[in-house]
Parts: sequence; structure tokens; C-alpha cells
Amino acid sequence: MMGATHAVIGVTVGVIYGIQLGGDIQQVAFIGGIAAIAALLPDIDHPRGTLRQHFGLLGDASLFWLRHRGFTHTVIAWCAVSAVALYFLPVEHAFAVMMGYGSHLLADSITHSGTPLLWPLVQHNYRLPFLHISTGGFWEFVINLICVGAVSYVAFGLGK
Repeated sequence: MMGATHAVIGVTVGVIYGIQLGGDIQQVAFIGGIAAIAALLPDIDHPRGTLRQHFGLLGDASLFWLRHRGFTHTVIAWCAVSAVALYFLPVEHAFAVMMGYGSHLLADSITHSGTPLLWPLVQHNYRLPFLHISTGGFWEFVINLICVGAVSYVAFGLGK
């Protein structure tokens, strides 16, 4: 999946979570934003990752020791990011980080490449068995459209 798609999926899960918390429109939007940013975190291993390109995260570090869809796309990395979030953030914000980061791993697991979720224990990329899409293809566009539609519907409902 591409960065914009990860952000859209992240904001969608964040908005749904914010609604479940009973937040007002500002709280829901804030939690959605946290989840969207967290959904971009796994791609810090890619030189063209959104956070590296637009916000200078990790600067110009080559990160030659990290391959794309490597360590940052594992359950171990998700646990580490979750632990840091739980330590430093209020629990509802930490859960938004956890869901956003997890949404990235899940989204990448429906692509042809999959994700190495259980690395280093298992040297295998996992894919969901029922869906394999191409990055930047038609089905990624459909996923974006559904997520944007869902968030728009919720936003207009909460804004009343």
C-alpha cells in the first residue's frame, strides 16, 4: 500500500475508535490524526516513506540496515511501539497508536508481497488468504474510497 492509503486507513480506524470512546468531533479528529500518523510509522524503513519525505523523520539517514517491509513490519516492532506509546501517552492515545500501526501491518498483508509478521522466528511473509492486491492498483483505490466515504459520513454526522 502507498502512504496515503495507510494514512486514510489509519484515520478511519482512529475515527471509529474515537466514536467508540464517545468523543466529540474535536476528540475524534485528534484520535484519528494520531492513528493516521502511527499508520505511517512502519514505512520509516523506506527512503520514500511519507514521514521521512515530508517531515524529515530520521533525516537523510540511509538506514541501510533496514530493508523495506523488514523489522518495522513485524509484531515485535508493533509491540515495541505500543509499549512506548503506553508509557508516554494517555491510554486512549496509546491505543490509537497501536491501532494505526496495526492497520498498516494488516493493510500490507493483503498485498502480493505480504509482511514478515513473525520475523525473526519465521522467515515468511504473511498474506491474508482471500485477498491479494497490487500496490497503487484499482483495489487500493477502492479501499481509499470506502475509507474516505466512511470518515466523511461519520464527520458529517458528528458535526450536527
